[in-house]
Amino acid sequence: MFKCLLIIFIFWCEILRYHVFAQIDTVIDSPSLLLPINKQNISALAEELSKKPVITMNGHNNYHVGQQIFYIYHSSKQSSPINKNGYLFTSGIGAHKLHNRKLIWNKARQACIQEGGHLAVINSDSEEKILLSMLQEKNIDAGWLGVHDLYEEGDWVTVTDEALENTGYSKWSTKWPNEPDNFDGNQNCGLLIKEGGMDDVKCASMHSFFCEISA
Repeated sequence: MFKCLLIIFIFWCEILRYHVFAQIDTVIDSPSLLLPINKQNISALAEELSKKPVITMNGHNNYHVGQQIFYIYHSSKQSSPINKNGYLFTSGIGAHKLHNRKLIWNKARQACIQEGGHLAVINSDSEEKILLSMLQEKNIDAGWLGVHDLYEEGDWVTVTDEALENTGYSKWSTKWPNEPDNFDGNQNCGLLIKEGGMDDVKCASMHSFFCEISA
């Protein structure tokens, strides 16, 4: 009698085990499933994970459990832009903030330094797109950039003393012909306009401004 009960018990455990793993197969049949690391997931899988070897794939830890592979990513890793203290952080590009208030160029430069950065210097078309989207979002026509030719007319440099042509971005607006045109002989500071490209304007004019913190 005892042997029969033991056989029935073992048979029942095998059925239950099959049922549980069948559910796992149904839920995580796709290898693209991503499980965030948290106490609940770890406690649920700890026993199985400890029995299986860890392999490395695409820089992450992937664990074999039964016939499945769990792809476990650290929840702190984020590839999409995040916003902190008004700055939009973009991986591989940097952090940018568009100030709504309007200041003359030099006051804007000082304000960015006080925040631990500098007036934004665009280094690529991708970075320009980020700043243009910020202008569009806040419905602002233009924002100061960290470029000027105050030292010598026509010799455009950045606030970090880099020649403009070496920054990777030196696109001037085509909204008006022959930019930068130094209209009236005193347009020595640059800004980004909402249509794209830079414009040279008087440094004493009032505009919103972009601050940047390097990545």
